[in-house]
Amino acid sequence: MHVDSTHAYAVTPRAREGIASSIGGRIRLSPALRKLLVEAYDSSQFDTRADADFNLDESRNNDVRNLIMGYAFSDNDVRDACAEELAGLLSLAKDKRSKPDLLMLACFDLNGSKGVALWTFPQDQAIRLGEGGDRPSLEILEEVFSRTSSLRKAAWYKGRNSRTSFLRGKVLDFQSGRGDEPSKLWIDRFLLSRLSVTDTIATRELAKTLRELSQNAKTESEQKSVVMASGGLSASPRSDWSYKEIADTYFEGEQKRKFLKKVPNGLPADTRFEIDRSVWEKKVGRVSFSLDTGAVVLTPPSEINDSVRLQEEQDVTRLYCEGNIVSQKVKGS
Repeated sequence: MHVDSTHAYAVTPRAREGIASSIGGRIRLSPALRKLLVEAYDSSQFDTRADADFNLDESRNNDVRNLIMGYAFSDNDVRDACAEELAGLLSLAKDKRSKPDLLMLACFDLNGSKGVALWTFPQDQAIRLGEGGDRPSLEILEEVFSRTSSLRKAAWYKGRNSRTSFLRGKVLDFQSGRGDEPSKLWIDRFLLSRLSVTDTIATRELAKTLRELSQNAKTESEQKSVVMASGGLSASPRSDWSYKEIADTYFEGEQKRKFLKKVPNGLPADTRFEIDRSVWEKKVGRVSFSLDTGAVVLTPPSEINDSVRLQEEQDVTRLYCEGNIVSQKVKGS
């Protein structure tokens, strides 16, 4: 992987509405910097990150996509202009609560195609220990940026110079892990994009996965795990989950492996999404329990461990249900 060019800008929130604030430009590519950029690419693990699609108008235009492609396929003068404009757009996307960042762009030659990486590293303080005179000295460095901060962000785009390339990228936001407020700055407001797998799609796929696991459960223990997952997710006051968190909480062994195999394409297992409650209630429906007495209990998943309790007693699972009867009917088959 060969690095064609790189640019860096110190980006601060806009000084006032519509006025961008950034300082920087093209950086000379030394061997040490080339090595650092390749290491940054490798550590970003873009192949495992969430997909994001550019928001396109009717002419398939997107200002950020146009600038990134200009950066990838143009000469140095145009690259300089595209990089500076991208830094300006990041400044305009920030609000006054945002901290200064170092925006780095790098263009990679991929043997017939191009790749463009964007990273932001937040401003930090560093302390340098010096020696001189009779005793050591400490110097506080203000204008430094952290490569390992949990607040850094990144994006990766690759393809050829065509209308059908650079439509989708890989994005990561170490600060949030999902598409909430921090990612709205990076993905929505700066990159003018949207996550390819929306909360609604992820919720629909999760409900489908739980139904399939229930239908294919081979043991009572596996079936109970699915029931407890459905009930737990329905009753939980928490709204955002990742597939990995659900797997770690409710499943184990082979069933956990099967669950994680169902993660939707484009949604990393550790990326959180918000459960769409309207879709969830419609797709999960009701949980049915058939008792050895011949009775059948049909309940919303959210009532499990509330008005409907499951309890292990002498190698069997007993069901306890209580509540006030509000209606009753006789039904035939």
